[in-house]
Order: sequence, then C-alpha cells, then structure tokens
Amino acid sequence: MMGLGFFFIAFFGVWFYRASRGWIETNRQFLWFSVFTLPLPWIAIESGWFIAEFGRQPWVVEGVLPTFYAASGLTVLDLVLSLSFFVLLYTALLIVMVFLMIRTVKAGPKDKFLAADDEDDFVIAALPKNPVTQELGS
Repeated sequence: MMGLGFFFIAFFGVWFYRASRGWIETNRQFLWFSVFTLPLPWIAIESGWFIAEFGRQPWVVEGVLPTFYAASGLTVLDLVLSLSFFVLLYTALLIVMVFLMIRTVKAGPKDKFLAADDEDDFVIAALPKNPVTQELGS
C-alpha cells in the first residue's frame, strides 16, 4: 500500500510535468501505461485492509487482546444488511461514474475549449503553445 502510494505521487508528478509542458499526447506507451494503472488504487486500498486485519490476529492468538474484544458481536442479519447497503451504494456510484465517463468521452476533448466565448479565457491562455492549442486559439 505504501509503495503504491509513493508510486502515485511520482506518477502524478510526472503527468503534471508533462501536462504543463504540453506533452500529454506525445507518448502513446505512457498513455497506455496510465490505462493499466487504473486498478492500482483499488489494490492499494484492499492490501491496506488486509495488512490491518492480519496485523490484528497475532495479538488475539498470543492472549494480549481478549477474544471477546476481537470477535464481532453482530448478528447475521446485521452483517447481511450492512453488506447489502455497501454493495448497493457502490453499485450506484459505479453506474453514475460509468454514465459520466461515457458522456465525457462522447463530448470529446475539444468541445469545452471551443465553447469558450472569450479568447482571453484563463484556461486556454494557461495552455502551453503547441499545434493543438494554437488550433484552439491559444
């Protein structure tokens, strides 16, 4: 989890540097590498949870933490309800995310820049000079 956290800091630092220089679309391999890093945050979260849970076990086994404190007092119904709630919540969030991503992809990258009425728009003015941004009026 910590290794992936430092990887994300470096990864987004590199992308920030590339974006500030206008080099986002210049390296296809780096763009594909970015696509394959999408599941890494989930892996980091899950591995952190596993480490926390596995780290708790030796204390129970050695008798430092009494078993009645380590074991859950929830009933099966409580577990089913809470698990169902989280599954429904995250399924709804997934549906909303997929809907927004599809809508954004269908809109295309140029729509937001070309819709700017003011040529002195700070978003376009902040972009570095390259053939793509010159076409947008930067």
